[in-house]
Amino acid sequence: MTYRALCSFLKIAIGSGKDETYPFDLRTFCSTFGLDVSTTFNSLKILEMNGDLTLSEAIHQPTKLRLAIGNTALYDFQVHHEEFRPLISMLSRSYPGIFDQYFAIDEKVFAQRLKMTFPQIEKQLKELEKYGIVDVTWKTDMPTITLIHERLPDDYLSIQPEMYATRKAYAEKRLSAVRNFLQANECRTIQVLHYFGQSSEECGICDVCRSKILHESHAAYSITQTILDFLKEPRTEQECLLAFEISKDNLRKTLKTLHLEEKISYLNGKFHVK
Repeated sequence: MTYRALCSFLKIAIGSGKDETYPFDLRTFCSTFGLDVSTTFNSLKILEMNGDLTLSEAIHQPTKLRLAIGNTALYDFQVHHEEFRPLISMLSRSYPGIFDQYFAIDEKVFAQRLKMTFPQIEKQLKELEKYGIVDVTWKTDMPTITLIHERLPDDYLSIQPEMYATRKAYAEKRLSAVRNFLQANECRTIQVLHYFGQSSEECGICDVCRSKILHESHAAYSITQTILDFLKEPRTEQECLLAFEISKDNLRKTLKTLHLEEKISYLNGKFHVK
């Protein structure tokens, strides 16, 4: 369905279109035929993998053309239309093989060399296209579609089974990556930058970092309150170490903080609540 609608949208007749490039607006296309944008894009990618077309991103595409008639007919045309002779001569001299394949041209360069204006060059090219002398793919900044082969009848188009398998494997890989990203207990920024081969410190603002900070805050409050309860009777540092599963450094840091906050005091080698 997508292939048939595409060829209809681009006005490509059965048996034509091989190696031709067309500007393509995905949203206009989908709106015209009532298609879902995401589904249609994936269908086009399958057609691309299947070797039916290529889909480019939105980049500048220069004008491309080829001479559509043979030498004898071209000479006869120039005899009867002398105003086109300089442009036709430049095309045939500048691009050997232009009778058989498309070449990108720069209209501004042609205008300078032929001492013509850009609109004059463009007008002559459009007239040559109407006469059937040249086949033209006009420059565009839109995404483009290029047909790899001539348009096939609908019944002749077939999708290779491995194309579906490849797209399915790719989709499953992406889904797995997203699932791992969401389930991993690691800073989101670190995960994203690691994916692109970069490193980073924890951002401190993502959901994972905030959860970790909150957990550490609760843990710190819990151990502090437990130590305060334990020090209602005077205790030595060693007694505190034996009572709690905490490193000596963290214990000393907690005791120092409590002491500075004047919640405990130190007398005769023992800590106790004031």
